[in-house]
Amino acid sequence: MSIMNRERRGLQSGGSLRLLFAILALLLVGVACLTVTFKVNGFAWKPLFFPSSDTKDTLLTYTVWHIRMPRLLLAVSLGATLAIAGCLLQAVTRNFLADPEIMGLNQGASCFAVIALMVLGGGE
Repeated sequence: MSIMNRERRGLQSGGSLRLLFAILALLLVGVACLTVTFKVNGFAWKPLFFPSSDTKDTLLTYTVWHIRMPRLLLAVSLGATLAIAGCLLQAVTRNFLADPEIMGLNQGASCFAVIALMVLGGGE
């Protein structure tokens, strides 16, 4: 049995895979909390979930729930979508080293971006 088969078999066992997903989920939650609270003066968790009529708390609540949380959720969902797209590309090509340049996706995307800029006027 080769070394790669032993390593692959070891990662596919239920306990270690669950532990890996649990660690990655905790890391995601920690980074999300850090992202929401980064460079916010006077930040506290309580006003976010139990808002009062204080102006400072209202501004803080608005900033977190209407500006930072949508950005955070968009970043997480976009990252998950790109990961799924990469897995699908590798599964379709049956190549574990597949990237978008193999299928010509980068060139096609840049071509359609240029066409869109020409057709839509580029914001002018």
